[in-house]
Amino acid sequence: MVWYEIPELGIKFLVTKDTKDDLRYVVSKFNNKSVGIYSQSEVDFLPHQSCFNEWGDNLCTIGFLSSVLKKDNDKAKKEHKSPLCLDSQVIKVINDDIICYAGPQSPVLLDDNYEKYIETIKNKKFGIYLNVIEQIK
Repeated sequence: MVWYEIPELGIKFLVTKDTKDDLRYVVSKFNNKSVGIYSQSEVDFLPHQSCFNEWGDNLCTIGFLSSVLKKDNDKAKKEHKSPLCLDSQVIKVINDDIICYAGPQSPVLLDDNYEKYIETIKNKKFGIYLNVIEQIK
């Protein structure tokens, strides 16, 4: 296991070495405290299919990690009856920030493409362990 850091969110979490070599992220254009994480091997496997739309949104995302201030989350819950980060999405609370995860957003490897993709990565060990998120010091 090795650490994977996302400085924009001020966090790190454990991943397998193969995952560290493969995992990428893109910062949301609408919220710089949210990143879409994705697998470069999936992007490479699907050259005929664009993983990024014209706005730069990642369509091949494994999911989104976000950092939300507790006070902003509580305010949204009170005013709009819907928090910015649902309880089921909360991974960790670090100081005044809630780290939450939503995903996956869009399946891109469908039908026999998934089996073909698995064949191309069969010698790799992928694993993301968000339950050990820590603050980057």
